[in-house]
Amino acid sequence: MVKTKSELSQERANRLKCLREMSGLSRDAIKDRYNISRGTLQNWESARFGGLTAKGATQFIRAMQAEGIVASHDWLFHGIGVSPSMTPKNGQRLQKQKTSQAPKPQAIQELIRFKTNNSDVIDLIASDQTMWPIIQQDDLAAGVRVYREDIDQLINKVCIIQTHEHGTLIRKILPGEMTNTYHLSVINLDACKDIPPILYNIAVLSAAEIIWTRVGDRLPMIQAEANQSHTKTHESYDLA
Repeated sequence: MVKTKSELSQERANRLKCLREMSGLSRDAIKDRYNISRGTLQNWESARFGGLTAKGATQFIRAMQAEGIVASHDWLFHGIGVSPSMTPKNGQRLQKQKTSQAPKPQAIQELIRFKTNNSDVIDLIASDQTMWPIIQQDDLAAGVRVYREDIDQLINKVCIIQTHEHGTLIRKILPGEMTNTYHLSVINLDACKDIPPILYNIAVLSAAEIIWTRVGDRLPMIQAEANQSHTKTHESYDLA
């Protein structure tokens, strides 16, 4: 039996409500973060005026991706494919990231405390040396996310950035040439190789200035400098 347009709209509405409940966000929170008006979202969830559109489904999926929910457009709009799932959090997610050195247990525990004391925290392990010397490979970084026009306050700062096209990455934010876009730049050009030094005119879902870091398998810069100074002094003493 072929389903009516009304039935299809209601099924999309149910799947949309399921995603929003997974995110734990109110309609007002989604409006503030992702510029989807409260009224539009309410119409989508109640299947009014035709319900969710294909364009709206794409917009909502991108918002859910930024909230750590893995879902596809086909599932939301057509009800086919894999059901949505949550991205594992804290230590579980960190261990699965592609890095040569997993975070130390103490760093993970400190990150959990940082998340407890701050809302809407995002974290990431640096996968390369493109942001040296500020962030080095395997360093664990975190910050508090901002959205929409508040991202302008992070221009010229090194941030954890969520994008639809390029995933989540650490880059320096620069002004874009198009409305609501930004250039995302590396710092260490020598480490680029196959990585573009600048991504131009990127739509950013969210960004977080890096305000919390724990180094990977290396000494912190200040401690390394202190050790180097101590070694030189000791060598001079021996030579004397």
